[in-house]
Amino acid sequence: MKTREETANAIVANILERLLGMEVKPETSGRADRRLLDIYVPKNNIVLEAKYHDFDAAAEAAKNRWQNMKPAPQIVGALSYSPVFAQDIEKAIREDAPVEFALSENRYENLRDRKRTGTVFDLAQALRRPAAILRPHEDEIETAVNRIRGALAVFYGYISDDRGTLGKMARILQANFDAGRKEEIYEQTARVGGLILFGAMLFQIALAQKDDRVSPPGNIKNLRREWRFILEKINYAAIFGVAEKILQECALRKAPLQTILDAAEDARDFAEDGVDLMGRIYHTLLADAKPLGAFYTSIPAATLMAGLTLAPEDWGTDEEWVDMDFIKNFRIADPACGSGTLLAAACWQMRDNFSRADAKIHGIVIGGKKAEKKPMDKIQKALLEESIWGYDILETAAHLTATTLGLIAPNVDFRKAHIYRTIIGETTGDVAAGSLEWLEGTPIFKRNRQVEESEAQPEAPEEINACIMNPPFVRGTIGHESFSFLPPKEQKLVHDRIRLLGKRHQFVSDKGQGAAFIALACQHERREFRIKDGGRIAAILPATFASGMGKAWSGARKKIEKYFDLETLIVSREKRRPNFSENTNLQECIVIARKRKNGDKPNKKAMFVVLSQNPNTVESAHATVRAIKLAKTGGAETGNLRINGAGGSSGTAESVAGQYAVLPWHGKTAWRGTSFTNLALAFTAENFPAAGTLKPFTKTGKAALKSLAELADFGSHRMHLYLNDRTVENRRCRLSRTHTDYPIYYPGLYKRGTGIWQKDQRQILEDPQYYVLPLPGHEEWAEKFWSKAGRIAICESFGFNAMRRLALLATKPVQASHYLPVRLRKESGQKLKALALWLNCTPALLLIANAAQSTYGAKVNFSQKAAMELPVLDLEKLSAANLRTLAKLFDETAKGEGFLPIPQMENDPVRTAIDGAFSEIYGFGDLAPLRAALAAEPIITNQPADVSED
Repeated sequence: MKTREETANAIVANILERLLGMEVKPETSGRADRRLLDIYVPKNNIVLEAKYHDFDAAAEAAKNRWQNMKPAPQIVGALSYSPVFAQDIEKAIREDAPVEFALSENRYENLRDRKRTGTVFDLAQALRRPAAILRPHEDEIETAVNRIRGALAVFYGYISDDRGTLGKMARILQANFDAGRKEEIYEQTARVGGLILFGAMLFQIALAQKDDRVSPPGNIKNLRREWRFILEKINYAAIFGVAEKILQECALRKAPLQTILDAAEDARDFAEDGVDLMGRIYHTLLADAKPLGAFYTSIPAATLMAGLTLAPEDWGTDEEWVDMDFIKNFRIADPACGSGTLLAAACWQMRDNFSRADAKIHGIVIGGKKAEKKPMDKIQKALLEESIWGYDILETAAHLTATTLGLIAPNVDFRKAHIYRTIIGETTGDVAAGSLEWLEGTPIFKRNRQVEESEAQPEAPEEINACIMNPPFVRGTIGHESFSFLPPKEQKLVHDRIRLLGKRHQFVSDKGQGAAFIALACQHERREFRIKDGGRIAAILPATFASGMGKAWSGARKKIEKYFDLETLIVSREKRRPNFSENTNLQECIVIARKRKNGDKPNKKAMFVVLSQNPNTVESAHATVRAIKLAKTGGAETGNLRINGAGGSSGTAESVAGQYAVLPWHGKTAWRGTSFTNLALAFTAENFPAAGTLKPFTKTGKAALKSLAELADFGSHRMHLYLNDRTVENRRCRLSRTHTDYPIYYPGLYKRGTGIWQKDQRQILEDPQYYVLPLPGHEEWAEKFWSKAGRIAICESFGFNAMRRLALLATKPVQASHYLPVRLRKESGQKLKALALWLNCTPALLLIANAAQSTYGAKVNFSQKAAMELPVLDLEKLSAANLRTLAKLFDETAKGEGFLPIPQMENDPVRTAIDGAFSEIYGFGDLAPLRAALAAEPIITNQPADVSED
């Protein structure tokens, strides 16, 4: 029996009411003006017009509401149910059948441009905070932030001459007065102190609207008395404790406090919308975030991480999610919480998980009585008092985290919060390294001279379900400004302590503390701060973590591989916003990994995502989460991530958010998937060696490939270590400009010193650049050394954007510096020529780009290990006719003008001819699409590029 549209509206309204915690009227309720509305949210004055499988009709009806309703609605929306709603609405909702919807507060906006595909629960997420999502108010937020910053500057101006007050505030906020920086520290201290007062006032404003016991902060004279009342009768110590201490000890006058209060009054609407003003202001106040290693995570990025890490279906059933004990026992930790953006996003996601499950179980009411709803306040209280755990080395950060979390539901009077300041620096008889001390479970926090007896001491949950973090990853060495807020003596002590922890727990800290925090999250034996089996790590890290550069990140990857399965790795290639943190130029990635349970076999494939559009709103982040989830369950190994509207930067009804590929990862020296923006290239590169096919770029053909190490041996690429311009103990030979066949002169390739760089070389056949003369007494060494020389030479370090050819055939066997000499075991002239051609064809270029380690832009290192694993054509399976054909082509190529630069490969007749020869042998067909895709890649061009829809 088909469900009537009115019935569907009534049932959906019931579910939305349960999800939103506010009244939602279906059209069956009617209105006094007799103009029936499909779905109406009175509190926010939102009207939804709904239709079965006809979004355009719903959009037209919604548009008419602007003219017909008096007063006009604040927001109108169009909602289109998929056909399955008409057949079985209960099943449709429980199984997340799709709906199309759009919301707008602008009567002149075309709703079709905002259309988004989702579920009823996605619609509820959009309706919960419509002002924060719909309003194109980034400029307004920036204006508000600048206004608050201006108020903080005025606040400093009022107290700048009062050194006694500034000194007291500095001591409360742990400021360090280095020589020559006193004025800078005074100003920064005053502004951060003002921000803490701002947060407390903003929270009091929100609390007064919910709790009759609390008055709004209208009278500055009563401010401290009100805060003392809140602390003693209600609590909120994490929010008001430091702020009240500033009022008590600094004796601030009315004028500076009134400046802060006025700013808090102006910002109340943004706080109600869930905008993280505190974090934005805090990090923009820090002129240089490096001394703290502080990186502010954008709210959309935090929402994206929380949505994927805490997806309800990955953790439990609906029955579990509505169980209060299940939520109380769920542990989410951030060991470097900063202003609390990630923990706040996790809190919102947990609330959504409960609401979603509760609505599925109790909210689908067809002709019956609605079940009693558990108050969201109890869920929020359980989250704040039991589930959320955060740590930071700064008192101000801990305060801001508590404020950020409290502003989610200011009426919830949580008695405790597991938000702690962890001690860093010198302690009584010891040195502490903040949260990293949980590596050894040593409670040295309690012995710090700055901690009062009444202050809550840091604890750690014994088992953590999810560790979500944006750890500090500035350089961890002395002289690179990390921890410069500490006195110089303590800086060295902390660095020494972290190095000691690194030796004990196998991490390297020379690239910052990111690897150390990964080691903390991966610890397996200890009980304190341990991720439970089946739990997850979610972290923002430098992209070098995934691309394989350096001991620090390779060690961190090995730690994850030992106990975890990589689930998702995300990078952004948007031109203007390639990062997930606001105040860094580092290329970043989001890593999400799941800890294996006992008996689980390693999952050797993961989802790699390249975003062409970094989410810029909470709603677009939710849409991106849904797109990634659909891709994971869709079964395709590569494809586009499409989002619909969602306030995306494209402004189109349907747009490509990015691309994904399911790629192998476990045990790799570098996790693939970050070399290319077009993940079809990554998919092809990973599958080509085993399958021999170039799908999806070609539909036919199959090549027989072997690793280069199976066919050849390698000479030395470190010849420069033995030349006479090096240290005396290494000197064994010298360069000679004399080119001769005299036996004691040995041929070599030497990248530096000739004035001729690899990038200038266009020919595939080359004479040796130098001859090498052994020093007296080293003749036997030279003979043995050159016995391993080879005629094929592969470039070792280079920039793709400037190169013409990646390998050459030397006229004589060579040893080299900064080239990789290769000597075939079953060598012939024809085989050498065939291999030299292969190493310069487009399929080989694809494999080299995938395996190379990017250092900066198009500059890469191609190591000997990567060369040994490089798949090349199986020379032994080539027929004599094919070898003759390739040898003839090589001779023609060697006589010609040579290669064009690699970025011009689409129009390079030499590379096209070489590709054509291998396509003829292996049946690939036209390789032009592969050349075109590769030629557009940033790693080739050194220019940013958006992900294509193709």
